[in-house]
Amino acid sequence: MSMTAKEFMDRKAAETQNQLDAIKYAINDVFGVAELHRKMALEIKQVIFNNPATVVFWMDGTKTVVKAVNEDFDPEKGLAMAIVKKVYGNMGSYYNQFKKHIQPYHTQLLGDIRKLHAQGKTEKEISDALGIGGVAKLRNLKAKLIREERAE
Repeated sequence: MSMTAKEFMDRKAAETQNQLDAIKYAINDVFGVAELHRKMALEIKQVIFNNPATVVFWMDGTKTVVKAVNEDFDPEKGLAMAIVKKVYGNMGSYYNQFKKHIQPYHTQLLGDIRKLHAQGKTEKEISDALGIGGVAKLRNLKAKLIREERAE
């Protein structure tokens, strides 16, 4: 999906604002007023759950939006992801932290699935052995892991 010029400019403006905010918080650290700003920056004013999006309005006047993509909408996960995105500067790079730490687990899990499959185990046996919670979940998880593996 390509962005329009306006969307691109809006995104760049938001990234620049987030960078300026980070600089402001760093300067405030030096002068001892950072704690108040941090508290205000992470205080939630309002949350809107609008499947597939979770929108969080913060007391500092900013907004964070996250969307469920290729997965079921989960408001709890959406709120958690919005908080993490805010902590990492409201930029898309926050998800790289998840990928960095989850990828080794996913690689191991896919290896385990393939190993059990090679041993002639049924999908039900594989699901039970790995605690995945059913054949449908196993199939969805396996498809997701293979997509991630191909994207690397």
